[in-house]
This record gives sequence, C-alpha cells and structure tokens, in this order.
Amino acid sequence: LNEWITNWNLLGPLPLGKSSNELIHLPGFEKDFLSRHGGEQNPKIKTGKTVKVSNVKLKWIDFSSDEIIISLDKAISTKSNVAAYAYKEIFVEKEGAFIVSFGTNDGGRLWINGKEVWDYGVARGCKPDDDQIPVFLKEGINKILLKVEEKGNSWQFCMRILPFNIDVFTEKENLFKVVSLPEGKSELRFSLSESVINYLFRSVQLEITTNEKDPRSVWSGKWTNKRKMELPIPSSIFNKYTLKIIAERQDDEEWIQKIVFQSGKKIDYTLFENQKTYYRIIVGNDASESEQWAANELQKYLKELSGVEFRI
Repeated sequence: LNEWITNWNLLGPLPLGKSSNELIHLPGFEKDFLSRHGGEQNPKIKTGKTVKVSNVKLKWIDFSSDEIIISLDKAISTKSNVAAYAYKEIFVEKEGAFIVSFGTNDGGRLWINGKEVWDYGVARGCKPDDDQIPVFLKEGINKILLKVEEKGNSWQFCMRILPFNIDVFTEKENLFKVVSLPEGKSELRFSLSESVINYLFRSVQLEITTNEKDPRSVWSGKWTNKRKMELPIPSSIFNKYTLKIIAERQDDEEWIQKIVFQSGKKIDYTLFENQKTYYRIIVGNDASESEQWAANELQKYLKELSGVEFRI
C-alpha cells in the first residue's frame, strides 16, 4: 500500500484513428484488442506472449521504471493516435475497500478484477493522484488492467493503491446525490461501486422531510444498498425536500449527510406569447411613490421585451 507501482506488463502500440475532438476517446478505442486472449474483462497475460493486432504481432513486455510515472513513450512508442494496455497483479492480505489512485496522459479505461471502474476520454497531462477511485479488493491476487490512449505529446501513467478512509474521501466527494428523473420522480444515487458498500456501512436509514420552516415527514425507510434507488415521494406536486442519510459505519461511528433537493412535476407558466399576455402588474392602493415608479419601469421594460402592454 501507498507505494507507486513501477513494474508493469505492457502491450502496444495499438492503432487508433485520428480525431480533432479532444473531449472523447479516439476512434477505435472501444475495440477489445484482447478478445482472442480472454478479453479486457478476463485477460490471459504472460510476459513474452504474442498478440496479433492488425496483422502486426505485438508482445507483452515486462517494464520497470525508476520514476513513479511510467513513460509509454520510452517503453513502447513515440507514435500518436495509439493505445496501450498496462497489466499488474497485486496481493492483498485482507479483503476490503481501497483507493486506486492514479493519473494518465491522455484518457483511458480501468478494470479491477474484470469490472470496469473508470473511463475518461479527455486529453490531459499525467498528474499523480489525479483520479482516486474507491474499489473492493479481495483477499489474495487482484488483477489490474489499464488502457491508456495517446493523442499527442507525452504518453504516461502512474498508479498506487491507498487505504480507504471515508472521512478523507467525503471531504472531497459526496457519497450520495439526488437526481431528478422524467415525470417528476427523483432517484438517490451512490457514487461508489456496490461492492464497497458492505465494507463501509452496517446499515443506512433514510428520512425525507419537506424543506420548510416547520418541516413535515414525507417518508422514512432503509436504503436498498443499490447504486440507484427511486425515492418514494409524490411526483404530482413540485416541492423542495431534505433527505437525511443516517449510516452506521463498520467502525461503529455514525455518519450523516443531508441533501436538499427539488422533486415533482414542474408547471411552466407562459408570461407572454404572440404579443399577448394574461398577466398584470399589481401594486397596492397605498403604494409609495417609489413603488409606483418601479411598477412603471417594469411595465416599460416588459413591453420592450415582449411587445405587450402589461396593465398596472
């Protein structure tokens, strides 16, 4: 743990297409170049083993670096519009939640024990600890497969495994968020893999109240331990709510997060259309001189905007 991994099995360069869009993967990145060797989810890898790519035979090489950042330019090729695989097996004495901390230049994709845990297609420089992904690692051997693409300039990556600390992680990231769905429904989403849930919490209780001066209870219940959970609240009425998440951690500490969100069907009100309006500007009978002036100013600018005379 904590030490940078400087010895890897590498395979490349894997030919990709050219693109001027630096926000997405290069054309051909989605191709599984290991399909005849177990595939990206279950690769059969051995130093010196040959992989045929576009009628070119490539070999897995054993590469060690004196630096924490692995230079693929030095190890494989200085070409652009290519990709490479980096493979490593690590031994864990006790299963649990850990942080895979890494950086890449440029984008890439990461699998841990055959499960995709990270995907990023934007061109960037390699910064240590740029990405920190909580994962579950089993007792014994764990397999890491990283696919890194090269769009130009430097071609690099670095990686290490860190202990997972929920307090440190939640200072930077939220474990939960609420997302609005069509038809006025809302969904609670967990930001990490389901495989780490049982190693973080013993139980998680949810409470939803209206977000008012005197809040009233809307619903309470247990979290389903799924990455996505539809919240059972009325969808016919648009309202503001507060979700309180009360969790008992595995270390017996209580962990609480509050999320303020809006849910329900929204109603659109058309202020004006086709130079017509059904609205009026209202002032009190005892309106002050400044309030009367403000109403006239509002009428003036609404007319400039809409072509409609809003009666006062």
